[in-house]
Amino acid sequence: MFRRPENKAERLQLRQAFIPKGSRLVPGPAGGAVYTYETAGKCYAIAFRGTAARSEWHHAYKTSAQRDAHIAAFHESLKHSADYKTKKASEKSAWINPAKVGDILVSSWGYDQTNVDFYAVTKVSGKRVWIREIAADYQETGFMSGKTWPAMPIQFTGEETMHVASGYDKTYTVKVGHHYASPETGREHHTSSYA
Repeated sequence: MFRRPENKAERLQLRQAFIPKGSRLVPGPAGGAVYTYETAGKCYAIAFRGTAARSEWHHAYKTSAQRDAHIAAFHESLKHSADYKTKKASEKSAWINPAKVGDILVSSWGYDQTNVDFYAVTKVSGKRVWIREIAADYQETGFMSGKTWPAMPIQFTGEETMHVASGYDKTYTVKVGHHYASPETGREHHTSSYA
């Protein structure tokens, strides 16, 4: 019975079963490894990403030049991916949460119907945001549909809950259950009901 490797050492040990005997390692950036070998007049290469036990690809080539070009492209893609991850991590750590107490958040969600919920930010600390659901006003505009907006003055209808804000530039979102809430823009929102 196959057992999934639990750690890096087990994955690297399992990888050895896929590497042909007598092959040569062509190391690359960002943890990529390519092994090359020749058999019956053909050139082969097998590539691994990171510490994966299974190969990313395993190909035969008519010439070593074709193989070398494919290996170079693979290494370039690994480098590009690593650079992108580093950039995104840097942006994420440098992002400053713009949320402030009093912000109104809106969340629109649903499958057979469009539900709209509103929340008020009650506390902010770093990237953590505390919110409470608030009441909404509603105006029917058609059969089982209408428009909604936050009721004023604010009336809390739910308990305070803590969430982690995420975002980019000067905006943010907060995950609430299985949906996301973002700052209200001051417009009315379409809502509909199924039954």
